[in-house]
Amino acid sequence: MLLIKNITLCYIMKAIISFMKKQNQLHLVLMTLIVLFIVSDIAIPHPLASVIDSPVGNIVVVVIALAMLVNEKPVIGVLSVIAAYELIKRSSVKTGTHGISKYLPSEIKKESHYSALNDFAVTLEEEQVQKMVPFVVDNSLTGPSYKPVLNASHNATNI
Repeated sequence: MLLIKNITLCYIMKAIISFMKKQNQLHLVLMTLIVLFIVSDIAIPHPLASVIDSPVGNIVVVVIALAMLVNEKPVIGVLSVIAAYELIKRSSVKTGTHGISKYLPSEIKKESHYSALNDFAVTLEEEQVQKMVPFVVDNSLTGPSYKPVLNASHNATNI
């Protein structure tokens, strides 16, 4: 068991040493910056967060992360995808859309809540209205036999 751990540790050390060679200094710096962004709670400025929190901003961030995943080393690609997720999440928290989607109920939840409130038994008033004799309209009544008379208007104008 100890031999397996030592062999694994040896391979890991060789991978780290080969990664830190002179030709990979830029990749090491990029990886360090991405890891620092993921681990630390860096605040996103509000103007940048509002741009990233839009649908177009989300698409741009995802495309950049996927391009890094395809074109760069696999470690940097995976870290860039995680950093893109963190960037989108922190931007939505900064602008407030995260709180709106998490804490405000949806229309479906509101409708089910209100329909449950409106579900009650038949009241006494409804029972009495159902028992009443239906109202019959008598069409035999004619209009009035008199005509209204307009008094003197004393030079007033008609409305």
